[in-house]
Amino acid sequence: MNHFNANPSTLRHAAGQGDTDTVRKLLQAGAQVDELDHAPMRWALKHRHAEIVQLLFAAGADISSQAEEFLCLATKNGDAANLKLLLNYMNTPILPNALDRAFYAAIASRNPAVVKILLTAGANPTAEDNQPVLHAATAGSVEILRLLQRNGADLAAQKGQAIFNAVVQNHLAVIEFLIASGADLSARLDISVAMAIGYGHAAILELLLNAGGKLNNPSQIADVADADSLETLLLLIHHGYDFIPFADDLVKAAAWRTAPRVLKYVLEHAPVTQSALDTGLENSARHDHETVLHLLLNHGAKASANRSASLRIAIESRAFLSAQILFAAGADARDLDARLVVATIKVAQWPFLVALLQGGVSVATIMLAADHAVKFFDHVTPSQFLRDAQSVMLSISIRKERQQFAKITGTTAAKQSDMDAGKVALWLTALLMELNSRD
Repeated sequence: MNHFNANPSTLRHAAGQGDTDTVRKLLQAGAQVDELDHAPMRWALKHRHAEIVQLLFAAGADISSQAEEFLCLATKNGDAANLKLLLNYMNTPILPNALDRAFYAAIASRNPAVVKILLTAGANPTAEDNQPVLHAATAGSVEILRLLQRNGADLAAQKGQAIFNAVVQNHLAVIEFLIASGADLSARLDISVAMAIGYGHAAILELLLNAGGKLNNPSQIADVADADSLETLLLLIHHGYDFIPFADDLVKAAAWRTAPRVLKYVLEHAPVTQSALDTGLENSARHDHETVLHLLLNHGAKASANRSASLRIAIESRAFLSAQILFAAGADARDLDARLVVATIKVAQWPFLVALLQGGVSVATIMLAADHAVKFFDHVTPSQFLRDAQSVMLSISIRKERQQFAKITGTTAAKQSDMDAGKVALWLTALLMELNSRD
């Protein structure tokens, strides 16, 4: 029995470890150079062991059928030495698809030296209507773009797509180079402007505006909120765009996107309607962002607007910092329905629950699960249940509603254990004493 077949990973391990002497001895002893689908070559390439790659080729390794995999492996590693070995030893011609795949991988890895090797080997810089230019623009390599241009690539091809790709990836130097090299701006310039605004790429936006770009619709100015880019907003103003007609949209968008810098500027420099302020408060309620909430409240947003819609949204979103701020700013607990009280109990927001109870929230239709019922009696006192924050007794109708709730919830909690039943009994006794006491 061939001992290398019995232990087929021996050559692979030696190749991966860079153990040249062991690889040479194993090959001389008859180890299979292509064991495990050329695993020794794969491991040697992965760990950049050029001397071992050369030994494997000298021993007869033929990986032409896997050219794409191995070329891409060397390329992604930025391994120029092994890439040259692969290209020299592979049976020619190499399949164009394998060379192209490696070429794109080299561009994506931003390795000009490797790109140059592949160009020399026959990679096509104008393939698929100059797709390599798009890949280089997306990768953000001016040096590779220069290489492509010197080898015949048309930087003006693709109707502005290269610049658009560079805008999305925030590659300022690439955009400068493409514009200076005569890249086609006409087809996608305005959408590139829109993308620069949305991403908050102010320096890129200035380049595009200076090159003739514009907003397709002036209302796009509100998109500066997407990245909270005050610099972008100020740049657009400098180029003659008036944000004041879109102040309401900016406030709502800035609240939704949590954009405090843009929000502050707009609130301080433009008239904003009450409706926009209140809608902005609802938009921001789902985020626990104190600055945005306080900016809106300080400029006139009403926490009680639309039946305290912002408070409802905050609780539904489990944004309890927002909920506390809104409640303190005048949101009315009586506007909440029972499911929001249950939601507060489920996430154990006991101090906030007490605040809601003291604010008069209704508990008329609440049915708690047993574990939540037990916890309720652990965290809420009869006095907190019946009195407001100033220790004044709530209305007779609310007290009757809560007495009924306590009875039903107590029955549910008491079923858990004798200990819980005793605790509930004491709590209900204290509740009766509280009800019978004077204000």
